[in-house]
Amino acid sequence: VGLKRAPNNPKIYMGRSRYHIKNLEYAAALEDVNTCIKLEPQEPDYYGERALVPFFKAAYFDTDHRLQKKDVLAYLRAHPYINIPQAEKVQIMKDLERAAVPFSNDKVFKEVYKYLKNINF
Repeated sequence: VGLKRAPNNPKIYMGRSRYHIKNLEYAAALEDVNTCIKLEPQEPDYYGERALVPFFKAAYFDTDHRLQKKDVLAYLRAHPYINIPQAEKVQIMKDLERAAVPFSNDKVFKEVYKYLKNINF
């Protein structure tokens, strides 16, 4: 209903992306986050959200638990050698760097970026 009324509203796509993540639909979540970026490319949080999707997926397949955003850093510290292709790692780091800008209020993106940079992810 929301998309029919406001098909160019990235916040609706972001909400749906989070719904997809909760339902283990990672490809659909990425598609919606990518739509957010297309609609509002200057918003750094969308890049951060896109960077975290592979970690949500890896955590579920590694531990059979759904990871929450606030727990990503703890998961990464416990599992530093996640099997993610190099090209995807490069994109994750670019997205996190874009999301970890000084004016962002999201400390998860900043902490994850700093940690991954320190371990040469």
